[in-house]
Amino acid sequence: MRFMAPISNRGILSITGNDAKKFLQGLITNDINQVSETNAIYTAFLTPQGKFLYDFFITERLGVLFLEVEKDRLEDLQKRLKLYKFKADIDVDNVSDLYQIWAFWGDNVEDHFNLTLTPGHACTEGHHLFYVDSRWPLTGVRALLYHPQKGQNDRIDLEMKMVASLPEQLAIVTSGSLPYEKFLNQGFQKVGFEVYDQWRLQQGLPDGSRDMVVDRAIPLECGLEDLHAISWTKGCYMGQELTARTKHRGLVRKRYFPVEFEGPAPDFGTKVMQGEDEVGEVYSSHGSLALARLKLEAIINETPLVANQQSLRIIKPEWMSYDELMKNVSSTEGAVGRG
Repeated sequence: MRFMAPISNRGILSITGNDAKKFLQGLITNDINQVSETNAIYTAFLTPQGKFLYDFFITERLGVLFLEVEKDRLEDLQKRLKLYKFKADIDVDNVSDLYQIWAFWGDNVEDHFNLTLTPGHACTEGHHLFYVDSRWPLTGVRALLYHPQKGQNDRIDLEMKMVASLPEQLAIVTSGSLPYEKFLNQGFQKVGFEVYDQWRLQQGLPDGSRDMVVDRAIPLECGLEDLHAISWTKGCYMGQELTARTKHRGLVRKRYFPVEFEGPAPDFGTKVMQGEDEVGEVYSSHGSLALARLKLEAIINETPLVANQQSLRIIKPEWMSYDELMKNVSSTEGAVGRG
């Protein structure tokens, strides 16, 4: 089966101008030069101390960069980007009213969009953008579906840039139907965001500040290297020195894992215990599934893990470089189950 769901907790910023890519390159963990109409990236924005501030996807269409960010923190990121603008030739606009963000997943879903199972592989169709999830391709395809909620006069500058090189027949926007509706006749079952959220948790993917605590989370603990969010060859960016030091000195002692409880997962921030020792904490959850930050030594210990008097089962994501991760942890057996 194939499913589709609105990603209701995300919004979109556009960045235009001659210096757009150069501007972002010095701020984000990934290489902006990898972004094109056929490739999207996942990246993070860190503090100078290398701690998490924001995560987002970046896509491109007709020279416009689109940042898919947390909706509740969009204005904060927009202000921060403008703070670093200085004399750069860029404009940063909230264009969430122009697009709906959707996720598509299920049996060979990438084939439906003529995409390959490659992280970030992207394509455009008229005003719409589609790309294979840049973190882990088996998560599915994400889409920015064009559907303006305001009069076009509100966005005339952006619209002129967006339609300038489109064939006339594609530049015409049909407002009589919602853009996702055509997929209902193409074998997709529409479900709510909560169903997608459960799918995300099964894959072990962090979702912004719901999992990565602002000004505290360390990118490598969050798995952002395995999730293709960090470039080690692009050069300097904010927080780069401490991120590189953490990697090369092997300082990662905790990691995020998807976990499953016997009943409903406990609340955000609930401590994970192993005997009398505190070894982690629970973050975002849905039903019995959650994401938890755990000490690696606790994972290979045979003593059960408990949170709020519930035992939990650790799931090892397929995308995780688990063997490399555990090199410095002294044990011969792991207690990790496959999901």
